[in-house]
Amino acid sequence: MSSDLFDQDVSTDVRALLQHDEVGSAPAAPNSFARHSSGSGAPALVCALVGICLVRLVTTGHYKRYVRVGMGPILMISGFVLILAGAVTWWSSRRGPSDSHEHEHGRYHGHEHDDDGHGRIAVGWLLLVPVLTVFAIAPPGLGSFALSRALSSTSVQQGSGSFADLTGADPVGMLLKEFDERAFDRAGVSFAGVPVSVVGFVAKAPHGDGFIVARFQIACCAADGRANLAHVIGYTGTVPPVDSWVQITGSFHAGAGPQQAPLLVAATVTPIAQPSDPYEPN
Repeated sequence: MSSDLFDQDVSTDVRALLQHDEVGSAPAAPNSFARHSSGSGAPALVCALVGICLVRLVTTGHYKRYVRVGMGPILMISGFVLILAGAVTWWSSRRGPSDSHEHEHGRYHGHEHDDDGHGRIAVGWLLLVPVLTVFAIAPPGLGSFALSRALSSTSVQQGSGSFADLTGADPVGMLLKEFDERAFDRAGVSFAGVPVSVVGFVAKAPHGDGFIVARFQIACCAADGRANLAHVIGYTGTVPPVDSWVQITGSFHAGAGPQQAPLLVAATVTPIAQPSDPYEPN
């Protein structure tokens, strides 16, 4: 009698164990694999495309619109690393998870997560929209539009005499940064009537005649850009198109206040191609 009861208990335990394995682990494997494969596709593709965009920006030189020129090699290496990471992620998702992982996942989670991955997958694919936009259309660097937002906040304080006076009769080439600093250093005395030559892009003057010639200066990227500019007056020719690049030869004209761009009386305005590095060094 006791032997029959023992055999009956063992049979009951075995049936319960088999039933538990059948319900918990078997359905989970194909569903989890499908979720793993499709869910990893979007991150892998986004990662690879970001890397391709970085490589493309460096090879075309367009990265100079957004960061310092010296960051090109770093961006190139980062691009290749992202491409490799995306490829490895995609390959891993195609192979699927290990059997042991699936067995444990199915045993404890099984049918509880059949429908929770679809929303996350859809959002993952939406991440491709900005990546493809940057890949297809490389936005321009800082120009007249950014300058129109910066003009009202630009303020230059008068210096205390840090520049020696210019000498000679030939135009002295200088950055717009130096032009601005000299203009507010002792009210521009250091120009000493010597003509100068500057390079920048064209923007509309916020008020009055003439136009603005400007060039941004960045420490790291376009987000921290600061504008150096001059208000060009006295030019009788046709004003160049906005955002076109020019080389201007002329003379400093006193009279600008701390909240206005210093004045530059233009003798010649020559259209030029955009410099390979559109930003002035710090």
